[in-house]
Amino acid sequence: MSKSLKIFLGVLALIVISFSLLYYFDLIPFFKKGVETIKNNNGADQTATEDRSIALPDQINTSSDCVVLDKENCSLGKAIYENNQLTAVGFNLPKGGGVYAPFKGQIEKNSTVLLNGIGYPAIELMDITKDDWGRQEIRTYFYVVASNFQSQTIPETLERGQTIIVINETSKVQEDYNLILTFRKYDIKANQGETNLDLLKQFFPDLGK
Repeated sequence: MSKSLKIFLGVLALIVISFSLLYYFDLIPFFKKGVETIKNNNGADQTATEDRSIALPDQINTSSDCVVLDKENCSLGKAIYENNQLTAVGFNLPKGGGVYAPFKGQIEKNSTVLLNGIGYPAIELMDITKDDWGRQEIRTYFYVVASNFQSQTIPETLERGQTIIVINETSKVQEDYNLILTFRKYDIKANQGETNLDLLKQFFPDLGK
């Protein structure tokens, strides 16, 4: 092998190795890989593919978006207690404020929820997120209590984030609030229900702070 051929092959090998290293560390400006890292609403890194589809965060931060209300209304909630135990969240929403489904659910428009010994007419959303929801012994419900709202167009089944109601007027549903929200879990076998504190604290983690 001639000396010039050896030099040529050596230079070629060096170029190939250099190009491979630049590609591996994604340093070639005109040849970027199809995945980029972005920041979600919580400041955590998320990976977006070329179609820019982004998964919902596993944990919900009320300071940016509590899912069940418009972002600007999330921080307006006040804790409602029963026997010194958190039982619901009260709001004074402005006219036009919406309430949205926290999970995929089945709607019951003519329901009642008991709060501090008083039964309030409510819209009930039963969680049907899991495929076996019909066989679950413990079921999860989201209750919406409001005095004046639009609800004529609620379908029987809602996806997470779809509108349940929109506040029409700001008249109070009780002395202090025009909207009350709560989560409850019901044990079918034991025929007992109670406040679902885990979900209340998940969707409204700033309560009590």
